[in-house]
Amino acid sequence: MPTHLGNSVTEAGFADTSSCITCHARAAVNAKGIMTTPAGFVDPPIPALCPNPSHTCSPNGAPDPNWFWTNPGKLDQAAVAMQTDFIWSIARFAIGD
Repeated sequence: MPTHLGNSVTEAGFADTSSCITCHARAAVNAKGIMTTPAGFVDPPIPALCPNPSHTCSPNGAPDPNWFWTNPGKLDQAAVAMQTDFIWSIARFAIGD
């Protein structure tokens, strides 16, 4: 069962869907050093995951291999993102514009 844990100050508006570990697990960059997820959020919001689809929300639960690989677990799998050790500042500032 996913654990929801949100900071009502820094995560105002999406604290009810927050999961620290799941969000930070999404901190990743592609081969060009560009962040692959919009700060861990589900964008656009998915109604099944987001209680209010007009607001930002974050996924929760175990990290999904599809966030980082095409065809995970298959012979033709390919990396599309590299996790940055749960640190968003690396994903945001790895390579400047």
